[in-house]
Amino acid sequence: MRLHAQIVLLAATLVVPQVYAQAPVYTFGVPPLVAPHNPALAPGGRLGARVPAALLAQTWAAGLLAHRLPLFGTQGIAPVSSAKPVNAPGGRPSVGVTEGEHRGVFGQYADLGMQLNLRFELKADQFRNLRCSSQERQLAISGCSAGFPTISPNPQYAIRTAGVVGQRLHIDVDFDSQREFDANNNLHVWYEGLPDEILRRVEAGNVTFSAPPSRFITAAIPANNFGVQAIAQLGPLEFRGILAQQKGNVVQDRFYTVGAVTSQPLDRQARDLDYETGRFFFVIDPAALPGYPAIDILQLDQISRPDSLTVGALRVFRRRAVAPTSSGNQNAGGVRAVACGPGRKAIDCAIQREGPFDWETLQEGKDYYVDPSGTWFALANRLDQSDYLAVSYISASRLDSVGTLPVDANPDTAAVDTLRLVYDPKPGVTALSPTFRFEIRNAYRVGGREIDRTSLTVALSVNQRERGAGGTGGAGDTYLARLGLALANDPTTFDQYNRLFPRARDPNQGDPVRDQFIVFPHLTPFADSTKLSDVERNDSLYRTPRNYLATQGPPSVFALRIHLDANASADRS
Repeated sequence: MRLHAQIVLLAATLVVPQVYAQAPVYTFGVPPLVAPHNPALAPGGRLGARVPAALLAQTWAAGLLAHRLPLFGTQGIAPVSSAKPVNAPGGRPSVGVTEGEHRGVFGQYADLGMQLNLRFELKADQFRNLRCSSQERQLAISGCSAGFPTISPNPQYAIRTAGVVGQRLHIDVDFDSQREFDANNNLHVWYEGLPDEILRRVEAGNVTFSAPPSRFITAAIPANNFGVQAIAQLGPLEFRGILAQQKGNVVQDRFYTVGAVTSQPLDRQARDLDYETGRFFFVIDPAALPGYPAIDILQLDQISRPDSLTVGALRVFRRRAVAPTSSGNQNAGGVRAVACGPGRKAIDCAIQREGPFDWETLQEGKDYYVDPSGTWFALANRLDQSDYLAVSYISASRLDSVGTLPVDANPDTAAVDTLRLVYDPKPGVTALSPTFRFEIRNAYRVGGREIDRTSLTVALSVNQRERGAGGTGGAGDTYLARLGLALANDPTTFDQYNRLFPRARDPNQGDPVRDQFIVFPHLTPFADSTKLSDVERNDSLYRTPRNYLATQGPPSVFALRIHLDANASADRS
């Protein structure tokens, strides 16, 4: 019985036609909504399903033949009144193009909208100097002979455009030359590759690198960079590469303490190569001092020395470099002398000789400071790299002298005085020259007299390490203590009372030197083999002439991190 019923039902399904049910559609005169179309999500798009290349080629060829102009006969063009816009729902995206209209063999190839505002200005300036001297009249840029006004063009423009070219090249530009910040301008051009191509997308202009979320990336990746970015896909593997740069202003917080005085904290870092050049010089030959080069120049007045190394009266002379085009000579009227370096005698002209020149006589207390020991002096201003420097002195017993110690210029031009040369700017001077060791290279500038001495903290480090590699980590193992800059009871604290020059107990507090310097208790601190290992020493620092230190000098090993407070004048309001 059940079998017969199944046969009847099967026959009924074959005989009775299918019935379709459809509900009425009410549009009320409004066109139906069309879902947005994203080419990247469509089949064959960059993020869509994969489509065989043969099918894509066939579709492209069919579209090309459909829009091709006929070779023979006329083309029927539909009336404009009955034409259906192509950008209607279901049509191709175009602007102002109707069906049957063609703009070329490949149809419409660009869809770009552009807004351009252009303003062109001309500005004329004329500089006139109504108070001209005789020397200014000879200069072309003095304004004494004003000619035709200088006309400067000043174009101002703003452009906005966006669209697609050839269905592959996309453009998005928003640029205004009057914007205050360049980062607000947008220049973005990108290319969308075919679905079967390895190169999927190439961007140029303002690009953003979108990295996948990862726990290894703890900081935000800078956005809105200007450069080039490419995206490629090889099977399931996606490659991204970016070459871009970002410009902007880094805003740092600055704190000021306003009260009896205005104070500002400052931090700076110096290298071991940044010693103060052209400021500190020896009067006597430092090689004659016992223990050289382990000499503390701030403690020389406490060391007994023979009479020949004790200075009683000192004169310092400078020979300024004169430019070939200069009309004046600052050395004119000075002492005419020849300067020689030390050798077998205190002054040996057979080894190193310069002159005879006209030398300017410097004044003690105005141009330079002399240490109480008389063995070294410090210039108030840095010596120019092309200037010569010489000295002449009488020993403390008044029985011996180095040089003729001239005071004023001799009216007899045939008479030539003799000086000891302590600085020779010629490029041929090397570490083997007698005058090379007279310049002191263990002083590092901190700042002017506006800094608070008690606030100064110094840290010495090698590769961010403040202790020696072989140290035990106990007291006295820091580089600050090894090189003699730390307190005796605290190896991490800088001894500003003894190692910061000028000190309060120095004569006239170091005047006329207005700067403050960290002075090491060793003439070559970063080459001291008794305190540093082979990898920590920087011996070449003390063998490189000043002229080549910036270009051919050794790499830096030590870093000095300095923190201090700078004080302004008192509040008088």
